Amino acid sequence: LFAHGRYEDAAKEWLAAKSEGFEAPVLERNLGMYAWLVKKDLTQAAAYYEKAIQFAPNNYRFYTDLDEIYAQLGDQARREKLFAAAPPDVQERDTVRARHALFLVERRQFDQALELLNAHYFKPWEGGQIIRELFVRVNLEKGRQALEAKNYAEAERAFRQALEYPANLGVGKPDKPHDEEALYWLGVTLAAEGKTSGAPLGTTH
Repeated sequence: LFAHGRYEDAAKEWLAAKSEGFEAPVLERNLGMYAWLVKKDLTQAAAYYEKAIQFAPNNYRFYTDLDEIYAQLGDQARREKLFAAAPPDVQERDTVRARHALFLVERRQFDQALELLNAHYFKPWEGGQIIRELFVRVNLEKGRQALEAKNYAEAERAFRQALEYPANLGVGKPDKPHDEEALYWLGVTLAAEGKTSGAPLGTTH
């Protein structure tokens, strides 16, 4: 029913099963999806997903969904607790680690985010380029923060790191990389350091 767009009918059946005492993680997840995506009730959605995790604490997909719900609620404390309480096997999942790193970036904890990304071998998947994009974002924001503080050496290191393609991220360097933003900020930093001869072309004027 849900797959065919009959959301209310599907929810009615799930709630009937729940009222009869049926307990299962997929039932709680389904009701969570209904509350989240159909009813737009984030608080209720979070409650259902939390129950799903109680029933199946090793299902990593529940954690990524619940983190997104918490993010939409703006509940940083529960996001932090969610990642901290996740079992080790869940924390090692690519998608969970990526969302955890994103959470740390949003809190401007750049070194911790990089540690999560650098200490893990990500398996390429469809859309897996997002891991390197996250890696670049962390380094760019770390570099800009250092640049604002006039810590040019640290900024230069961060911007140069943003140009790298670490093998553990699962994405190789393409023939025509789009690293313009990192090159721009590297040029700005080198110019600030007086290293104009080493600045990338087009960034010192």
